Amino acid sequence: MRGKITAAEATEDTFTSELTVLEATYENLKALSEDVAGSETTREILKTAVPSGYDQDALLLELSALASDAGFTLNAVTFSDTVSEEYGKTITMAMSLAGTYDDLVAFLQAVEGAERLMRVTSMSIQRTSGSAISFNLSIEAYYQ
Repeated sequence: MRGKITAAEATEDTFTSELTVLEATYENLKALSEDVAGSETTREILKTAVPSGYDQDALLLELSALASDAGFTLNAVTFSDTVSEEYGKTITMAMSLAGTYDDLVAFLQAVEGAERLMRVTSMSIQRTSGSAISFNLSIEAYYQ
């Protein structure tokens, strides 16, 4: 009987050890599952911020909406694509707008907060009359 009790205790210890390993594995898999779910969400956000291909039509619509919200009409935009080692693939847009300084600030803030990842690479501002200014912007939008 004592031999059976000793064997049963050894078996219990083995099962306890295996249970501890399985619980640790379960926790790791659970954490990985949460990471994967978060990664998928992050991936979808990144696909919007840095789409595959130029996606010029969506970019033009987004810029037009941003300009309109800031009080401008987007009359002319020039597109060109570039690839740099530092920033990757970008499509550069050159545009001219006219309005007030506050309109310019609102537009720049909108570009910074846009869904698509963009950055202003150059800007020239010229006073036209009173509080009106005209400005030329060069903006880069990223793509994969």
